[in-house]
Amino acid sequence: MQQHAEIQIPNPIFAVLEPARATQELMTMLPAHRWLCRQPKGDGHPVITLPGYGGGNGSMALMRRYITHWGYEAHPWPLGRNMDPATTRDIDGVLEFMHRVVTTMGEQLHQIHKRTGRRASLVGWSLGGLYARQIAARFPDLVRQVITLGSPFGDPRATILWPVMRRLIDSPEPDERDLRRWNTMARVPIEVPLSIVWSRSDGFVHPSIACPPEGAFMENIHVFSSHMGFGANPLAYYVLADRLRQPENGWRPFERSGWRRVLFANRSAHR
Repeated sequence: MQQHAEIQIPNPIFAVLEPARATQELMTMLPAHRWLCRQPKGDGHPVITLPGYGGGNGSMALMRRYITHWGYEAHPWPLGRNMDPATTRDIDGVLEFMHRVVTTMGEQLHQIHKRTGRRASLVGWSLGGLYARQIAARFPDLVRQVITLGSPFGDPRATILWPVMRRLIDSPEPDERDLRRWNTMARVPIEVPLSIVWSRSDGFVHPSIACPPEGAFMENIHVFSSHMGFGANPLAYYVLADRLRQPENGWRPFERSGWRRVLFANRSAHR
């Protein structure tokens, strides 16, 4: 694969170790279970999970169980598997699926708001985080906040899955028009708080696109995690519980005082 000088890809060692690391992170959920269950309860607002590329609702079932335990109303997204590569073979197909996601999720948000009178938080893993950002941009009155886990907010060539995506757009070399369309989609501005959870040791998404510049209501929170492990990582779950507890009209950035200064250091993506 030809590399452009400014494009950085994930560390191949991290990529190879992804399955083993994710398994280890899942195993740490057992000793961390009581700690996570003791997190303060939330205000009961709705929370919708959006899975990563190729994943279904089962991939975030454990997360929804904890979200429910913390006192929220947890919902899976209504679209099943996230973008089946067997049926999505070109960039137009990808964008068509994106449009379907936004439209269908908008209907789900309207139904939830009609029933509860409340805005929902969106939790998106990897590609699901890009969808969540698009949905929040389209329906800001129905979305309370967006929390993403290992999402690629930039040039897709900085992901380990770029060869797969290149096959999807049926082109041996990246088309600049397609890249511009992707970047516009990935970086769409939103009016609600955005908490980006990322990892320097992510084996699928390079930090340069996982950790974009922060803004007034946009923060980056680093955790030690594999990409596949974000769905069952105690530190990621702790951040999730903390962010979901933020008051709807009183959101504040993640607090890194005390022991959290060590585990959640404000790291740079470009070191």
